[in-house]
Amino acid sequence: MILTSEAIQNLVTIAMPIVLAVITLIVTISKFVKTIANLVSESNLENIKESISNNQDVISKQLEEVLEAYRDVIRENAELKKQNKEIKELITKIKE
Repeated sequence: MILTSEAIQNLVTIAMPIVLAVITLIVTISKFVKTIANLVSESNLENIKESISNNQDVISKQLEEVLEAYRDVIRENAELKKQNKEIKELITKIKE
């Protein structure tokens, strides 16, 4: 399969929301781990519980964003496959 520059551009456009969502998630988890490490060093159990509770909500929301971005990619991929099939059918008709 030969990828045209337009196809490559479409792939990048489709994948970008997932990449950004995953990066955001990684940054949030990193901050969460750093916060936990600081709290553990302070031996403050109540703050640890509160931080975990707060960060669970943030991480859950970001995971939902990653999942939605993935669903968008699946929908876009299905549309591109449909368009590809239509183009192949047109090429076949033109050749005939």
